[in-house]
Parts: sequence; structure tokens; C-alpha cells
Amino acid sequence: MASSFRALLLIALVAVAITPLAAQFANVAIIETYGQEKLSPERLSRLAGLRVGDPLPPNKTDIEQKIESSDDVIRAHVEGHCCHDDGIVLYLGVLEAGTRPFALHSPPAEDLQLPVKLELVHQRLLRALETAHDRGVTAEDLTKGYPLSAHPDARRVQETLVLLVDPFVEELGVLLRRAADEQVRSAAVYMLAYSSNRRAAEAHLQYALRDFHPDVRRNALRTLDLIRRVPGSGPNAVTEISSTWLMEMLHSVTWADRLEAARLLERLTAARPEGLLTTLEERCLTPLGQMATWKTPEHAAAAYILLGRIAAIPEDDIRVSFRDNNRSLVLDAIRKRAQEKRRFLFF
Repeated sequence: MASSFRALLLIALVAVAITPLAAQFANVAIIETYGQEKLSPERLSRLAGLRVGDPLPPNKTDIEQKIESSDDVIRAHVEGHCCHDDGIVLYLGVLEAGTRPFALHSPPAEDLQLPVKLELVHQRLLRALETAHDRGVTAEDLTKGYPLSAHPDARRVQETLVLLVDPFVEELGVLLRRAADEQVRSAAVYMLAYSSNRRAAEAHLQYALRDFHPDVRRNALRTLDLIRRVPGSGPNAVTEISSTWLMEMLHSVTWADRLEAARLLERLTAARPEGLLTTLEERCLTPLGQMATWKTPEHAAAAYILLGRIAAIPEDDIRVSFRDNNRSLVLDAIRKRAQEKRRFLFF
């Protein structure tokens, strides 16, 4: 099996279906933007040399380089998502000059591998997950705070991880910081879900949220979401997930970082914690507002709900207005709050 497919099995991002911009015989159906404060969405589209209805370019790097030709842009990121009316939703993201970047760790450089016991189990798990995938068995039980496959062979291997991981938690943390191979780091992140030492696991996962490789970051987001589901007690329990780096990810130039961070923050604010919502209002109104205006509902929903909670709008009203495509209810309330508090918005 190709290594990229094995990594995908471990990441298991069921909710995100991203289509690479490679040899796609489709047109651009929608152009969405994010990250801009100086450049208008129209200007970004012109820099990219794209309009709705154009054929999808074969190489996303060419589009990014065109956008980066502007003196106002430090870095651009292009992502395609399938499908809308048989076309592609194209996301154009930018890091503009003078804006705060989402800072990533430098790529690690050491030739480190998983501990032998964990590597043996890891290889068994990959084979079992491959078999499960080939047979169409993709369901998982997540109620215990770690993945348990519906396929019996894969599930048995995952249950073995529950018994094995705890003595290796700190070594997995070292791999996250020093292993050059991003697949080793992704596997380490995945295995941390099976540790009973949730406090140590959470600390390592917070570090992994700024990994140089996007697959590691996405895996870390998913594992953080898993370990928060089963609150425990005692010195090794996690009663609350730190949201600091999740909020920073809302400023990432990478589309999936923003989307998955918003989704996790939406789950973390279900009880409307005042402190977290206040901090989100202070730091994240523009990125949330840009996301909340995206035309693809499943990509806009989390940000829209977060803004509604910041504006203290009742939950039912938020969800009904979103369902009925009456997004002005929340967006106008946010704009009014920002004006009253003299905050600048760029959406």
C-alpha cells in the first residue's frame, strides 16, 4: 500500500473532503477567500487569474505564485473542494504583509522511529485498516475517547494500543518534536489518543497543532477532540482543552487548519463559556466572519455558530437562521458589536 494512503487511514478526517487541484476536468463553480485585510476578494481573484466558470487550472502552485506576485501578499494557499453544481469550490487564502502569521515549528531533522513494540502494532494496524477499507468497513466507535474500528481485526489491534501506549507517552512527545518523518509524527499523534495520561497527551498534542506538516496538525486536532470527550478525574485527567492554539489556527493560511479549528471550537463552546467567547471576540472576529460568509454550508456552519454565541443570540435562532440562509441575523449583530467596541472587521 502506498504510504500516503496509510497516512490517510490514520488521519481519518471523515468530515473533510478536499480534492487536490491536479488534472481535474471541472470548472470553477465558486471562489471563496480568506485572510485578506487589504486586498478585496475581487482583487484576489484577479491576481489568481480566475473567474467563476473558468476551467480548473492543472497546478495549484501556479495560482499561488500569481497571488504571491503582489507586494501585499507574503504567502498564498489554494485549495479545491468537490463539488458544487458539478464544479469545484476554490478557496484562495493569503497571509498579507503586516498581518500576524500562524507560526509553525521548523521541520524536525532527526532520523527517529517509533519504539519497536509500537511500530509492530502500528504495522498490524495499517494492514487491518487496509483490509477494513477494502471491505467497506469504515465506521468507528469514538465513545471511549479513542478510535475503535467496526472491523474486528482492526479493533483488536486498537485495543492492544490501550494496553501498550502509556509507558511510551513521553517518547511519543519526543518524536513529535524531533522526528523528521511526518508519518512517524502522525502515528505518534494517533497513538496518544490511547493513553490514559490525558494531561501529558494533551500537552504533546498542543505542540503538534503547530507541526510543519498539515497532516500532523489535522491528526492532532482530531485526537484532541477525542480525548476531551471522556472527562476523567485524578492528576492525569483533562478537564478542559486549551484553546490558545486553536484560536491561532483560525489565522492560518492553510484552509483545513481554519475549518477544523473552528469546528473544534464550536464543540468547545457548546456550554457558552464566557471567557472563551470573550477571547474569540477580541482576537478572531475577522477570520470567523470570512468563514461564516462562505457559500458552502458545511464549511461556514461552525464559524457562524461561534459568531452567534459571541453575539449572545439564542442557539435555536442561530441554527434556524443558518438553515434558512438568513445569515444577516448573526453577521449584522457582530458588525454592530464591533462598531460599538471600535473593532475593525474585514468581511
